[in-house]
Amino acid sequence: MSSFNALEAIGDIVNAKQENEEIVSLYDELDEKKAEIQQLTEEIQRLRDRGHGDSEAKLEELRTVLEGREIQIPIERIKRNPEQPRQTFPDESIASLAHSMDKEKQLVAVLVFLDGEDYILFDGERRWLAASLLNWTTLKSIVIPKPEELHKKVLIAMLEREDLNTLDLAEALMKEAIALGLEKERIPTLLHAAIRRLERAKRLSELTRVAKAETEAQQDFLASTDFNDDERKLFEFLLSLQLNPATVNLNVFPVLSYFEDIRHAIREGLGIANAKLLQKLSPKNLNLTETKARNIRKNLCDRVLKEKLTKEKTKALVNETLAKHNPKDEEKITARQTAKAVKSIESIAVDEMNSEQLQAIREAMQAKLAQIDAQLT
Repeated sequence: MSSFNALEAIGDIVNAKQENEEIVSLYDELDEKKAEIQQLTEEIQRLRDRGHGDSEAKLEELRTVLEGREIQIPIERIKRNPEQPRQTFPDESIASLAHSMDKEKQLVAVLVFLDGEDYILFDGERRWLAASLLNWTTLKSIVIPKPEELHKKVLIAMLEREDLNTLDLAEALMKEAIALGLEKERIPTLLHAAIRRLERAKRLSELTRVAKAETEAQQDFLASTDFNDDERKLFEFLLSLQLNPATVNLNVFPVLSYFEDIRHAIREGLGIANAKLLQKLSPKNLNLTETKARNIRKNLCDRVLKEKLTKEKTKALVNETLAKHNPKDEEKITARQTAKAVKSIESIAVDEMNSEQLQAIREAMQAKLAQIDAQLT
C-alpha cells in the first residue's frame, strides 16, 4: 500500500472513530434524558388516544429536549425506513421542497437511528429525497435510540399530521393488522361482516362516537358486541388509532382492490372520490379487452390529474365514456330521464296556482312543445 493510501485509510479510521464517539456521546445524553423523553412520549400517546389537541404542544416540548444533538451524516449512509407507511412522494412535492431547501438551507434535522452500520430514517424522508435531488453530500440529523413497534409509531405520527393518502393508509393498516396475527385475505371480509351486523343493529352512529372516545369507552363498546376474537382484535386496533372502522370499511380497504393503474394514479395525486368513479371503467362495463380498458383508464386518469377535474366533471366524463362504449347503458339512462320528466310534469299541482303562475307554466310548455315538434318532423 502506498504511503498516500495508508494515510488516507488512517484518516478514514479516525473520522469513523470520531463519528462513532459523537454517536456514543449523543446516546449518553439521550440516556440522561431517558426518563423525561419516556414521560413525554407516553403523555403524547395518551393525548393522541383521546384526540386531544395538546399533543402538538407536547411534541414541541419533546423536540426541545432533543435539540443540540445534531450531526452531519453523509446522505449515502442514510437509508429509507422499510417500515415507512407512506409510500407516495410526488415528484412535484419533492421538487418544491428542494427549491425551498436550496434557498433556505435545511431548517429541521431529520431523525435517524442506527441499525447495524446503516442510519435508518425515522422522520424526514421528504427532506432526504430533496437533499439528494440537490446533490447534497450530508444531511443535518439527530440520532435517536431505535424505537420499538416502529411501523405503528410512524403510522400514528402520520395520522396525527394527516400525512397519508388513502392507498398508503390502507396498505399501512393492512400491514399492522397482519402483524396482529390476522390473515391478509380475511381482513376486509372480517371488517365488512362486523360492520353489517352493527348496521342491522342500528349501532353505526354509536361506533362513530366511540371512535374518538377514550380507551375505556371503546372497550365498553367492544364488550357489548357479538364480535368474535378476530373481529374484536381488528376493531380494537382501528379504534386505538381513532379511526372509524365503518369509514375504513367503506373508503379505505376497497382501494386495495382497485386496478393497478388506478392505484398508481392515486400515488400521483388522484383524489379517492375521482378514483372511485374511474374504477367503474372495467373491461366488462366497457365491453372491451383488459388492455383497451386499461388504456382508456390511463388516458382519463391523466386528464383528471392534468386538468384537476372536480368529482362532478369526472363523473360526467366517466358516464360519457361508458355510454360511448356501451349503448345499452345510454338507452337505460335516456329511459330513466324520460320517465323522470313525465313524472315531473304530471306532478305539477295546477289547481293550487294563480292565473299568473299558470300563464308562465303554459308559455314554458308551449315553447318546449315547439322544440319537440321540431324534433319529430
